[in-house]
Amino acid sequence: MAFKGKSGWTFVLFILIGYVLGAFIGDALGGISWLSWLQYGYTFGLDPTTLELGFMNLTFGIHFRITISSIIGLILAMLIHRFV
Repeated sequence: MAFKGKSGWTFVLFILIGYVLGAFIGDALGGISWLSWLQYGYTFGLDPTTLELGFMNLTFGIHFRITISSIIGLILAMLIHRFV
């Protein structure tokens, strides 16, 4: 995605900030009964795997939790990036 006069790194930064803020707001407001739908989502990823090299151990693993609130945060971040 090429944006006129904007770096691709700023787009990635906006996406990360939007995802994190959306997830944070969803977790904060998820305790309210009529806003509990913000926490509906799906978790996927790779379980931790250990690589033993004799002199060190490396553990790799990553999980993503996609929720309604994080998707809203991503969309808002893309719109803000486009118009700023």
